[in-house]
Amino acid sequence: MKFSKWLLIVLCVASGLGGAALVGIICSISNDRIVVTEKINQSHAADKQFNERPNSRGGAKGY
Repeated sequence: MKFSKWLLIVLCVASGLGGAALVGIICSISNDRIVVTEKINQSHAADKQFNERPNSRGGAKGY
């Protein structure tokens, strides 16, 4: 009986620590994704600004 109580306590503690570690890893991954997503959005905004510029160079001549 004593062995099964200790086994149950060890399993509960291991489960709690494992769950906490997984939550920490998942949260850090999702934070990295948010940063990457923000960088992609900024890149799209820069591309949009570049494409909205007027084309004042004219066509290709002599080709």
